[in-house]
Parts: sequence; C-alpha cells; structure tokens
Amino acid sequence: MLLALGVQPGRTYYVDTDNTTTEAAIKKRHSKNVAVNDEWRLIQDILLLHEINICSRRVTTEDNRADRLSRGDATGFTPKKEMVLTNLPEDLAEIFTQT
Repeated sequence: MLLALGVQPGRTYYVDTDNTTTEAAIKKRHSKNVAVNDEWRLIQDILLLHEINICSRRVTTEDNRADRLSRGDATGFTPKKEMVLTNLPEDLAEIFTQT
C-alpha cells in the first residue's frame, strides 16, 4: 500500500494500530507465529528494497480509523482519496473478492 501511495526512500512511516499482536510484530520485527513471520519476511524484503521503514504507533480503538473499515463501515471515507487498491495475495484470492 505504501508503494501505491508513492513513498520516498529513507523515510519512516507510522502504522497506527490498536492490535497488540501487530504492534509487537512491527516493534520486534518478528512474531512467535510462523505464518506471521512468513508474511513479515516478505514485507521486510519490500521495505529494504525500497529503503523505507515502518514503526507502530499505539492508538485506542476509537481513534483507529482503519478499525471501522475492517468491520465494513466506510462512513466518512472518500474511496478515491483515502483508500488504495492493492494486489490481492495469491493465497487469499480464493476467499476474497477485490473490487
């Protein structure tokens, strides 16, 4: 998603999250979960290739703008401005539809 937004090399981007698992994985750069680590390695390869960094920033659920979206509520969001279509990973293609 960051690449689709036109990020600049050498910059750090913050991921606001109310999820402790996400927060810990970003801070520690790994997880106890094997599947999460497999995905994290792919993310790290992309970050290194494009010379960008991400850090987590803890927010409350009420302040997490993505929380509503993850539950299907797009109220107040303008899709053209605030949403970025991304390529759906092949392993998820059978269970998700992207429009």
